[in-house]
Amino acid sequence: MARLHWFWRAAIAMFLGGVTQFVLIVLAERYLPPRGVGVDLGELAVGAFLFFLPPVTTLAVHAVLSRRYGDSPRETRCRKCGYILRGIPEPRCSECGERI
Repeated sequence: MARLHWFWRAAIAMFLGGVTQFVLIVLAERYLPPRGVGVDLGELAVGAFLFFLPPVTTLAVHAVLSRRYGDSPRETRCRKCGYILRGIPEPRCSECGERI
């Protein structure tokens, strides 16, 4: 599986968060009534939704991309027995003797 550099994962997530924010602002301009003197609970809830959805979208996209394309620490293992080959002195498995 191809790895994606952390910068590109963050850039993609920020772009999608910005697109989400733009779409929500356009929808709010079109469908919400103009502001009056008082603020009702519905307007407050919609405002909170519009405020928090783009960062949540950004974090969710970054988490998905990091999990799928991130640099997860993988151990190199022996093909024959599965022994972890970190710190071996020679190119041979310490457990079963398989040549690496």
